Amino acid sequence: MTQAHILLAEDEEYIRAGLQDLLELFGYTVSSADNGANAWQMLQNRANGNARKPYDLVISDVRMPQLDGVQLLERIRDGYPSLPVILITGHMEAHKLSRALGDPATDCIEKPFEIAALLQKVERALERPLAAD
Repeated sequence: MTQAHILLAEDEEYIRAGLQDLLELFGYTVSSADNGANAWQMLQNRANGNARKPYDLVISDVRMPQLDGVQLLERIRDGYPSLPVILITGHMEAHKLSRALGDPATDCIEKPFEIAALLQKVERALERPLAAD
């Protein structure tokens, strides 16, 4: 199996750097963006190589400038419906956001979170069988 490549979208630099370091420590390849618009552009640029699924997983903060995490998720669902997404929120209860989205390829985690809980969600997202896009 190839190493999973994660796209991380987080506008707070210290959180983005910490999450990237953590995920890389556990063997993942991580590309990061400082907002949703840059993450979408990175996803589109990588997809230009005709990749059906340009990343294995997207982890995105909900509240970001230019394009928030929910707007990014909507774009991802339009172009890459089976691409797993984990939304990180500190602004509402994660289970409410997850229920509101009603998307089995989307999960949520609320800040502050335990490292083990995030890693469990990442592993679960990467193990999901993919639907045809």
